[in-house]
Amino acid sequence: LLEIDPRKNPDLEALSPLLTWDVFWFDWLQSKNVSMLTDLTKNLEQLGVLSFKTEDFSIPIHGWSELIGSKNISVELEEQATLQSELVSWLFSNNEWLEGIRILIQSKEFENAGDILEKYGEGWLEQGFEPLEMLFWLRELPSVLLESRPVLCWLAAKACKEMNLKFLMSYYINHAENSLTSLARFSRNQDEWLQIEINEDGLKIGAVMEKLNLLKN
Repeated sequence: LLEIDPRKNPDLEALSPLLTWDVFWFDWLQSKNVSMLTDLTKNLEQLGVLSFKTEDFSIPIHGWSELIGSKNISVELEEQATLQSELVSWLFSNNEWLEGIRILIQSKEFENAGDILEKYGEGWLEQGFEPLEMLFWLRELPSVLLESRPVLCWLAAKACKEMNLKFLMSYYINHAENSLTSLARFSRNQDEWLQIEINEDGLKIGAVMEKLNLLKN
């Protein structure tokens, strides 16, 4: 993992995405056989802006002005988007889901990030994932998206309950219930309404309502 302390600079748009991202994944770079990897690390070491932390194999970088001055790498935006998409796919395949979500949110691909949180968020919390961090990533989504998707609202409410944030928990429960109630117009009765599927995994309104009632009780 290679982290960068980014600075505002008009030249950033012209730099390689490997320099504009605030995290490098060396395993991915090596799997891509990126030829600039050796030159990049050597150059950074010479500038004195590269340091290794052997305990977690992270490489924080400081000194953007020296880095920008040492490299003049221009790429097309299409190439940058392709590289980013490949990196996100690689992160997901290596169970680095939250890092992939972070990149999606940074790229304003909020729907995709929401889909992933909706699919895996409950499992992460059950495995002991920090509820505060889960709530942080959920609140990084646009409020109009978060509050219109009942599963994401339930996930936020669940994280709030674990932190004993009762008011915020009620806030998200209300939004989830309102979203589900709005779907009643597509059914003829309550039983039919409870059987409406709300996502591609076949999750039904009745199941979500049970989850919400458990939180309230």
